[in-house]
Amino acid sequence: MNPYKVLDLSAEAEAKNIIAAAAKAMREKKYSVREIAEARRQLMNPKLRPLLDFICFADVEPLLRPADPPAESCSPDELERLDIFD
Repeated sequence: MNPYKVLDLSAEAEAKNIIAAAAKAMREKKYSVREIAEARRQLMNPKLRPLLDFICFADVEPLLRPADPPAESCSPDELERLDIFD
């Protein structure tokens, strides 16, 4: 669960924004009260907050793209034999 998504907040949200967003989320009833309370608790925890910032806002797009195919296909006969395994 992404607490920022549950409470519809950005990474720059302060404590007063988190509390207000939790109240708004409860009125909208988009998520359960338990999920909203857990999201608020996580974002208010000063030790957990930096970890959540990294996990929820890290740019992992480059890691998800498939690797580029090799420029040239190479047959096993063309590979150099490494002598370190002898």
